[in-house]
Amino acid sequence: NKQHTTVYKPTATNNIELPTLLAPQSEQVITHEGYTVSYNSEWCIPNWVAYELTAKEVAGDVPRGDDFVPDPLAKGNTATTNDYKHSGYDRGHMAPAGDMKWSKTAMDESFYLSNICPQNKNLNKGDWKELEELAREWALEYGNIYIACGPIVADNHKTIGQNNVAVP
Repeated sequence: NKQHTTVYKPTATNNIELPTLLAPQSEQVITHEGYTVSYNSEWCIPNWVAYELTAKEVAGDVPRGDDFVPDPLAKGNTATTNDYKHSGYDRGHMAPAGDMKWSKTAMDESFYLSNICPQNKNLNKGDWKELEELAREWALEYGNIYIACGPIVADNHKTIGQNNVAVP
């Protein structure tokens, strides 16, 4: 099972290091209030998501949203919530809602489907959730951290839904 592994090279942009794709693939870099996403319209998922998380942001109190919607800035094919229905996969945040409690706009934008990947339910509610919580602990401990994450998609990847959303 050959996997398509994207290698990233950091570049300085606005004093924050963002990943850069070294392998050619679909990419649209979109900056939202709380995170930057490299959106792949061929796969309908992010190539990567990157953001700074501060202790002050972790202490925010904006209530969690739940309105998953297509990213209005994404060009080309996008996922819809129907792609995930009855697929057996969760809608897994790359930049989690729990990191966006400092701003209503950031919270709302965290539910853009350009920030979402199909995730196994056990991963999403288990190890991935624990990693998100650990990152918030580190932000509190160190004052701020930089987070970059994204999926690994096999060459022969499975897809879900009418829009053929790639399953990492």
